[in-house]
Amino acid sequence: MKDNEFSRRDFIKIAGGTAAVVLSGAGCALLADSEAKKMPRSNYKIFQKGKIGSLQLKNRLIKTSTDVAATLDDGTYKAEGLEIYKNWARGGVGLVLSGHMTVVPQSKKDFLFNHNLTCIHDDKFIPQLSKMAQAVHDGDKDCKVIAQINHIGMDAISDPISASTVPWPFVKKNPRALTIKEIKELEVLYLAAAKRAKAAGFDGV
Repeated sequence: MKDNEFSRRDFIKIAGGTAAVVLSGAGCALLADSEAKKMPRSNYKIFQKGKIGSLQLKNRLIKTSTDVAATLDDGTYKAEGLEIYKNWARGGVGLVLSGHMTVVPQSKKDFLFNHNLTCIHDDKFIPQLSKMAQAVHDGDKDCKVIAQINHIGMDAISDPISASTVPWPFVKKNPRALTIKEIKELEVLYLAAAKRAKAAGFDGV
């Protein structure tokens, strides 16, 4: 079979018996295809309900974390980005993982990848984070959304940090090892970010 002949029906036949499928990008539209909807799903585990901790999922299709670079310099999230999240939910997945959200103020000038990170380091961003979570729930009320909270760590240009000085191939210089005090401070920042995600209506972090 040639690559361009591989259909959505073929994908479901191959992947349908697995415990879970993680989709990236446009692949989330898989279940929106009318041809796929006609297929009997009772024998496919990916269409069965799933559970992560206490979080109940309508199926086992997961949209993996992908940043869509929709954040402006002032931290505002563009409407186009919200529409992307809504469309991911409409695609039929049971869970959407957000793009990375920084737990500390971060400028794209100090980030290896030339785009702004979604902000979750201050309470002032809760209203726009709420719009992101709501976009997913509006796309499909049964679709869950989880916030990916992070610190760019070794991706920083001026002060790349890590748990050790072991280098990472994508960074030109070795990272600085965090002190115990800094690790404790980061723990507090992550906890605060998790609380904001909950307040914004996310189903998990």
